[in-house]
Amino acid sequence: MDMDAVKKWKDNELPKLLTDYIPSDVFNADELGLFYKCTPDRTYALKNKRCTGGKISNERVTVLAGANMDGSEKLPMLMIGKSKKPRCFKGVKSLAVEYT
Repeated sequence: MDMDAVKKWKDNELPKLLTDYIPSDVFNADELGLFYKCTPDRTYALKNKRCTGGKISNERVTVLAGANMDGSEKLPMLMIGKSKKPRCFKGVKSLAVEYT
C-alpha cells in the first residue's frame, strides 16, 4: 500500500467527509477471532524457553466490538459461536455479551 497516498487521503479527504458529523455519531466496528483454547507459545516463567507439547487447538469464537469516535458510547459485544445453546452456559442467568 502506498503510505503517502494514505496519509494524503487521511489529511485531506477524511476531514471533508467528517465535517457534517459530530464525533459521537461516527461509529466503527471490527470483528476478531478469539482462540480460547489455544495454549501459549512462550512463557515468562522460563526466559527464552518455548512451550512445547500438545496439539494447538483451533477452536474459536468470533467477537464483534464497536464504539463511537469519541468513546462516549460502546456497543454491546457480540459473540458468535458454533452451538446455539452451549452446555457451558447451562444455568447462566445473564451474560456480559450477546451470544449467537
